[in-house]
Amino acid sequence: MDREFYNMSNVRRDLGIKESIEPQNFEGYTGAQMLGQTLFAGEWLFDGAEAKVPAYALVFAGLALAIDRKYIGAAFLFVFATYFHFLVGIFWFFAAMALALIEDCSERQRPLFATAVFLLLVAPLLGLHCVY
Repeated sequence: MDREFYNMSNVRRDLGIKESIEPQNFEGYTGAQMLGQTLFAGEWLFDGAEAKVPAYALVFAGLALAIDRKYIGAAFLFVFATYFHFLVGIFWFFAAMALALIEDCSERQRPLFATAVFLLLVAPLLGLHCVY
């Protein structure tokens, strides 16, 4: 049986890239893409540390608590994640609570209460605080 190895010329053929592009340029371009900012979004490899790193650590811990149906503890972890990185914390909190509501329709009070706690604690970031 004749076995064809998968090399860069096969990649170019499968992607529909014309032969007029020189192999060195194509491989150099893809190598630069792999070594540039596209690799792990530049986290700790090329730039400094970003706030997303501890935010995602807290998100993973919050997801673990949400899977165990400990929604209030998860809400607090997601709040801390939100204070590190606004988009990461809020997105994953609402994704976890949506999953909790979809997974168990009979138990709506605890995820909704956790959502209220989350929104109260994140309100200062949203500019929704009481002015006396």
